[in-house]
Amino acid sequence: NTVAVNKLYYISLSATSQTLNVGNSVTLKYSVSPNTITPSSVKWTTSNKNVCTVTSKGKVTAVKAGTATITCTASYNGSSVSAKCTVKVNAPVTKYKLTCTVRDAANGAILSGAGVRIRSGSNNKTGTVVATTTTNKKGVFTATLNKGNYTIDLSKKNYVQYFFNVSLTGNKTVSAAMTKAIASTKYRVVLSWGSKPADVDLHVTGPISGSSRFHTYWYSKSYYSNGVYRAQLDVDDCSSYGPETITLDLSKGKSGTYHFYVHDYTNRNLSSTNALAKSGARIDVYNGSKRLASYTVPNIYGTVWQVFDLVNGQIKTVNKMSYNSNLLTQ
Repeated sequence: NTVAVNKLYYISLSATSQTLNVGNSVTLKYSVSPNTITPSSVKWTTSNKNVCTVTSKGKVTAVKAGTATITCTASYNGSSVSAKCTVKVNAPVTKYKLTCTVRDAANGAILSGAGVRIRSGSNNKTGTVVATTTTNKKGVFTATLNKGNYTIDLSKKNYVQYFFNVSLTGNKTVSAAMTKAIASTKYRVVLSWGSKPADVDLHVTGPISGSSRFHTYWYSKSYYSNGVYRAQLDVDDCSSYGPETITLDLSKGKSGTYHFYVHDYTNRNLSSTNALAKSGARIDVYNGSKRLASYTVPNIYGTVWQVFDLVNGQIKTVNKMSYNSNLLTQ
């Protein structure tokens, strides 16, 4: 004989836990036992409608970050059973646009066709690549990325591979400069920065004889001695981003001390400013086919950043900030 079943024993849902991003939805399904019974009513509720809502058909929509419990209750013939699903809602992922112009450090020419690999985290040269692209005909690449820190890896035939860090907290425009290999007796110093200040200058002073020193910068763009241009301002930029580049030729000898400075020319007459510190200024130092050192401007007030000294061919980090209106006394 067949015994009629007049009550529900249990109900189950298609998921007991679910993770959603804000704005996304999922529809939960239910099943009852015995499956020969059609419930007389099915009710869906949420423990927190501010986190997620649910319709009478079981469609769950994420509203804001948090956790809520969705309950489905089925009733039949005076009995009811319930099942629950825990829903975790993640905050929306904010994405920002990174725009970068890549140029030749020696002449400021745009570099199209440069390969771009982007990795999560700072100083990450070998980790998983999260995005790839190439520079266009204008030397520009763009990437849409989550908020965070990234390492940009640039490569192009005949150029030294270049890495630099970017911190994205909003849409950002940056610049980068790549250099070809130079002679082992030469040192190339490349300055890049952001949109402000508009005019940032690279300076070098070096020994002539006795206590005399030459000074190469925008006003005096080269120093010629012993048949070579010992110091030359290859690129001068006074309208943001850079590069600004000085090449030092020590083929006639490496003795002596050379001081390298960055000067905030735009704000040179101020006695209290952090514009240079906020500029994102970077200095890269090359010798032969290698990048010997890389510096980022410290977060200290000042208009003059003494970056490093080259002492008898060896780099000595200085990394100090000060004030000076013209640098002619350095």
